[in-house]
Amino acid sequence: MKKFFITMALACLVCFVTSCSSNTPADVAQTSIDYLKEQKFDKYVDLIYVKPSAQDSPDELKKEKEQFADMLREKYKQALKAKGGIKDSEVLSEEVADDGETATVVLKVTYGDGSEEENTLKLRKDEEGNWKLDMGK
Repeated sequence: MKKFFITMALACLVCFVTSCSSNTPADVAQTSIDYLKEQKFDKYVDLIYVKPSAQDSPDELKKEKEQFADMLREKYKQALKAKGGIKDSEVLSEEVADDGETATVVLKVTYGDGSEEENTLKLRKDEEGNWKLDMGK
């Protein structure tokens, strides 16, 4: 009986966590801007779609992600500092392709200096069905 209650409690917890973490293109796009705003470049890099390759080992992939996060850190710190950082962002539109595998999200980003910019982000589903930023062409 005790095992049954523990199993049920774990199942409820998994359902609760799953329902709270939305995986829509707009949510992922908004999260990516939030990570840039908070300068969490390692988490931003985790949102990028990486095409699976038999040539890359997990260690190589981790090293490449770290290098990319370091590059972003330097590039964005300078750019964001010049604009006073990211003040706010909002999703203007979300369009999922008919095949359900790719999407386009338009975000409006407001900077600390008052300037605004619209950014179009392309997303695609990975092998597990999670939306990721598509940095490809």
